[in-house]
Amino acid sequence: MKIQLTDARMIELNKNIADFDLRKDLAVHVNSGIMDADSGFFFERQLEYIQAKTYDVVYKDLMFRTAIPVNNEGGAGISSFTYRSYSKVGKAKLINSAGSDLPRSDAEGKEYTFKVESVGASYGYDIDEINAARYSGAPLDARRAESARRSVEEKLNDIAWYGDALGNLPGLFPNTTIPATTYSSTTRWAPTGSDTVLTPENILKEVNLLFSSIDQESMGKHRPDTLLLPRDVWNYWMTTRSAETAATDMTIAKFLVANSPYLTSINDMEAINECADMDGDGTGVRVAVAYEKNNMNLEFILPQEVQFFNVQERNLEFIIPARARVVGTIVRYPMSIRFARAI
Repeated sequence: MKIQLTDARMIELNKNIADFDLRKDLAVHVNSGIMDADSGFFFERQLEYIQAKTYDVVYKDLMFRTAIPVNNEGGAGISSFTYRSYSKVGKAKLINSAGSDLPRSDAEGKEYTFKVESVGASYGYDIDEINAARYSGAPLDARRAESARRSVEEKLNDIAWYGDALGNLPGLFPNTTIPATTYSSTTRWAPTGSDTVLTPENILKEVNLLFSSIDQESMGKHRPDTLLLPRDVWNYWMTTRSAETAATDMTIAKFLVANSPYLTSINDMEAINECADMDGDGTGVRVAVAYEKNNMNLEFILPQEVQFFNVQERNLEFIIPARARVVGTIVRYPMSIRFARAI
């Protein structure tokens, strides 16, 4: 069936006009003769399908979206992200009925501003691949688009945990305002080398101390409810029977939940790969993170999720850029979080 392009948005199909949205960038290539109308129509529909499909992929091993609340406010156009923090000023006192020296109360505010940076990737196909797919009826390889999206997600994950020194973007682990507890250098929460593994009873004591430190030091303002763990610790706790309850099938994880006022379920303990390498440099500095999971306390600021742009022609190849806009992990209330080192 012959299809003849007549303008950027219309084709002539057996002398009847059929209206469809051929993307303007593709229409330019068709009009220039680089791509025929059939290929342009095929390529457009393929891109629509492929780019929609990439949002169906679930990357369960990239845990920043699960562990850290994500904030998409602002959109692609903002160049900075600002939040304000207010504190009370003034103190009431006893007065008499004729008193004229009533103390003033007010609120002081501070602004915190962070810049927004772009994270980019791309994928593409050459003209021969497009024509071969069209003539064979086979779909274009969607794995390239998935790979581009994946590479952006991996970079966002790294920024969420480690920040980015070159772009001056904040991450959770480099935040020096978050308090930390360092435990014994010879005892561990799970088997590691020749170090001694703590008994479930002593693990419980250290976990409860970690949580209670947040509650105590914040004067009860923050009640921690989540514990992030290196994957090997999480696996050990979830699969090892507790010696204190050896007659039952209660694991260490269930034993902790049953005896900690801060944990309500084993789902409150999450395995995070990055907890096994806190510095992100391969040195294996290990950390657990106890915190009150609340977007008022900490957020990953992502004004623009991954966005695919118009097709760009480069010689006989067609490139599709992808970009996200990111700020990083901001911590508004450091006292709601606590790191545990040497676990």
